[in-house]
Amino acid sequence: MDCGYFVTLGGEKIRKADESDDYVLGITSATPAVIANSGDLNWKDKYVTDEWGRVLYQDVLVPAVTSKDGRAILPERTESQPVLNPAWDHTREFIPRCKRPEWVAVGLLGKILVGDDGTCQVNRYCRPNKEGIATASRYGYRVMKRIGENQVLVFFDHMRLGHLKIGSMVI
Repeated sequence: MDCGYFVTLGGEKIRKADESDDYVLGITSATPAVIANSGDLNWKDKYVTDEWGRVLYQDVLVPAVTSKDGRAILPERTESQPVLNPAWDHTREFIPRCKRPEWVAVGLLGKILVGDDGTCQVNRYCRPNKEGIATASRYGYRVMKRIGENQVLVFFDHMRLGHLKIGSMVI
């Protein structure tokens, strides 16, 4: 999925949001301020974790490093190291999520660019249409600036009051 789409959740995966969705998670973005849970540094299950996802550590005795003549350069020491998962396969190539075709960053809060159908107006509101891009609405996300013919800058806050409509009632 490219940048500039409203998305919602389908289980634990994202999908394009449309006008029938009562929950919008965020907007796919090329410039999110923070990327969490991206797995950029290692394979997701490389280390053993507890039920909350905390990596478990063990104390490991690291031998002294000595010079050729036997002098200690670094003394023997104990280090706390993450416990390797026995299921981890070190022969598999690690591909960070940001390089995988099924992965995209999602902006959850703040000023975010979104595609639009050309109907959005500055200082008015928008919601996702059937293609997952912005369309003018009486409620939803505030349009801050028109960037191009089919792109606007919105202030996105999925927890903000006034972005949901149930029947004829806006909450």
